[in-house]
Amino acid sequence: MPFDDLFANTQKKHVGLDEYWMARALENIALVEKLPHMLKPLDLSTLQHFFNEQIFCLMKKVEGNS
Repeated sequence: MPFDDLFANTQKKHVGLDEYWMARALENIALVEKLPHMLKPLDLSTLQHFFNEQIFCLMKKVEGNS
């Protein structure tokens, strides 16, 4: 599922969640030090990079709405 779809579905469940608060929540990826055993291998730095890109995109939207 594309991230934008996931975010839209999350907003339906969590009324009031906007780009700013989602970006703030995603910042916690920096605190992750080790991933659990995965069925499909995933490198932590790849996961962190993905979420950091999402944070950047969300914050650009916030800045554009200001």
